[in-house]
Amino acid sequence: MIGSPEKVRGAYVLIKASPGSLREVHRKLEGIDGIKKIYPVVGETCDLIVKIEGVDFSALSKIILQDIRQMRGVERTHTLLLMGD
Repeated sequence: MIGSPEKVRGAYVLIKASPGSLREVHRKLEGIDGIKKIYPVVGETCDLIVKIEGVDFSALSKIILQDIRQMRGVERTHTLLLMGD
């Protein structure tokens, strides 16, 4: 099955920060294990794109659902899972 947790290799998370909180969010993201790269971007949809790799599905879920989505200053997220064999 294409969507099975065993096939998840990582994720890109698009993050929209609350006004005035972009630097604080970026700083906090730098301290999370599993986040390999943080890309600041310009646009209406998001302010940062985060690449997460090297973790199992359980750890990936924790990073996205608890560490990022619950972070003060994060307004919303959109997650793209990286699938592969």
